[in-house]
Amino acid sequence: MDGASSEAGDAPVEVLGDIVSQYEAETGQDVPEDDGETGAEPPPEQQGYIPKSAFIAMLAGMFGMTGGAVGLRTLHDASRRPTFVPAAEAFYDVCVDTPALRFLIEPESRQIHNYIAIGWFVTPLARECFMEMRALRAKPVNDNKPKPETAEASPDGPADDGDTPSAEAVAA
Repeated sequence: MDGASSEAGDAPVEVLGDIVSQYEAETGQDVPEDDGETGAEPPPEQQGYIPKSAFIAMLAGMFGMTGGAVGLRTLHDASRRPTFVPAAEAFYDVCVDTPALRFLIEPESRQIHNYIAIGWFVTPLARECFMEMRALRAKPVNDNKPKPETAEASPDGPADDGDTPSAEAVAA
């Protein structure tokens, strides 16, 4: 392997460290450290997966970046909810237990990085397309169009527009 390849392999670790730092700075909360549960299997980190704390920070960053990209404050601030960390921890455990989801917690996963890159392109593009379609469907406002003339009311009552029967016609 050449030097460029090994540097590219270190990039996910650096990105995760940046995400952890950003999450802690924005929320004022420390990312919880892994509890190192004991059991029949070694902890996920010893199985070759990223630490749970890094996964939580990555997930928080993904919500924040996606919310910012699509302009949804609720999505952007999702990681500030008190239920976020327990949900993210549960999601991590599901990833450990589900082979099809393990790419999300593998440190050298090209798949997750590809999905993130695709998402960063597609998400704002889709938002802009929806906004453009909405604008195209909106009825154009034409201020130069002459307004229809309306009959003016007289002191004796409404003006005769020709459709209103006269008092004599009604009496007859």
